[in-house]
Amino acid sequence: MLTSRNISAAFIGVFVLSTAASAGFLRDGDVHPVTLVVPSSIAPSSNGQVQIQVSPVPAVDTTVYLSSSDSSQLTVPSYVVVPAYHNTATFNASATASASTSAYISAVVGASQVNSPSISL
Repeated sequence: MLTSRNISAAFIGVFVLSTAASAGFLRDGDVHPVTLVVPSSIAPSSNGQVQIQVSPVPAVDTTVYLSSSDSSQLTVPSYVVVPAYHNTATFNASATASASTSAYISAVVGASQVNSPSISL
């Protein structure tokens, strides 16, 4: 049975515009929470869907860089983009055929990093 668990962190906006406040753009110094929703387990040779949530909804594309704590057992894309005016992006995490451990996913936005709970493989 797959269940989801949430973990949150904050990141700093990196877009600076003179009209940023009125336009709703991320500004330097603004704090925006990031949440990773991950499955509790992924069977060997299978994929599990992971969702990234950003709040508030960004007015610009937001790149989230990803890595796996054990890339020989769990693979993830190097990054995903949360599109402007959306607050989520999804991607697949893939367990290898010989996976028999646990791993976590790290997400980095700007200078902040969040690690998911451990995923059983």
